[in-house]
Amino acid sequence: MDSSTPTGLSVFQFAGLRQGPKVIILGAVHGNETCGTEALKRLRQEIESGELCINRGT
Repeated sequence: MDSSTPTGLSVFQFAGLRQGPKVIILGAVHGNETCGTEALKRLRQEIESGELCINRGT
């Protein structure tokens, strides 16, 4: 799921193949630190391309 909030933030939610624990990952907490943002972009790309599969949880 991809939705932009009124604040301009993007929210992505991915569900695993089975129920399981949940995790939240935040990036760009501090505007001058770009490594978290880049890591999340890479993670999203790997999940969406099928390179990385979530087996359990959301």
